[in-house]
Amino acid sequence: MQRVFEAISPVICLFLFSNCATKKVEEGPTHRSSAAYETVRRSLMKSDRISAGNTISIDYSADQKVSGTYKVDYDGRVQMPYNVNVKLSGYTTTEAKDIIAKAYKSYVKSAPTIRVEIKERSVWVEVRGEVKKSGRYLVRFDMPLEELITQAGGFLYEGEGAAASAGQRPEFLRIVRPSLDSDETSSGESTWFQLAEYFYQFDTEPDFLWRGGERLFFQTAAPADAKVKKRFQTVTVMGEVRDPKELPVLPGADLLTYISRAGGLNTGADVTSVEIVHRSGESRHTVNILKNQMMDQIKAGDVIIVRTIPPPETSAVMELVQIAQSVATVTLSVVAILML
Repeated sequence: MQRVFEAISPVICLFLFSNCATKKVEEGPTHRSSAAYETVRRSLMKSDRISAGNTISIDYSADQKVSGTYKVDYDGRVQMPYNVNVKLSGYTTTEAKDIIAKAYKSYVKSAPTIRVEIKERSVWVEVRGEVKKSGRYLVRFDMPLEELITQAGGFLYEGEGAAASAGQRPEFLRIVRPSLDSDETSSGESTWFQLAEYFYQFDTEPDFLWRGGERLFFQTAAPADAKVKKRFQTVTVMGEVRDPKELPVLPGADLLTYISRAGGLNTGADVTSVEIVHRSGESRHTVNILKNQMMDQIKAGDVIIVRTIPPPETSAVMELVQIAQSVATVTLSVVAILML
């Protein structure tokens, strides 16, 4: 009987523990701003560098028609009176004064007094890929990524797009930031991110502060040579689980939480001997989930290996079934003889 209980214990264990194991990490997404994020955010709020989407005011003493409030377009340019079009994004307000003075130099006889000021810091970003409403959006420079996804209508993973055909939601985000140099033909710098890292932890890093003119591509796959930026350390779950994978470190999570996030246990998983490999110290130990051993010992870089129940344990159950079948057969034979 003991062997029967051990054989069915993985199912019982998963049913009893999976919900309580994940409770403390599923209380709702909460953003945690890093020190680096806050430093860059404060810097951007005080910066005199103009971004695509900013609203700026220009005071031009030589001609009040030039003075006024302007919105910087997605390409970083400002359309001004007398068919003057200047690129101002990426430049400071002081540099912008020189650009404007040069643009109107042929219209005036003496050097005018020019003042440029940033009045409002919304920025333009472009969203493409596996979203329902691709396009350009005017957003707060510190708008969280999930709010931006919501503005774009959410992901295409319910019967539409490449994500649906792949059977999954987008897994990668590629951000292309515009070049700040004067070469307007430059395509800018691309950075790849794994979306699971963001959505599991909701940590806010400087990468997700918008400078204006970014292009965001939500993709189901990344090229083999893509250098995906790893912002968080991970825990790997493999073996007899339904969805073996590499997971971001989950604050406060225990062994059962990681197994649950990997889809739960397969039938035949041996919960009496789950192996945990600590890659940081190159050590390993085994855990018996039924005895609630060492549930708080999961660390960044660990590998959780759930093995199959050894053959003797599996065969023991089959032996009991066969014995029961034999007893039933003998009983039926005896009854048949007595009825003769």
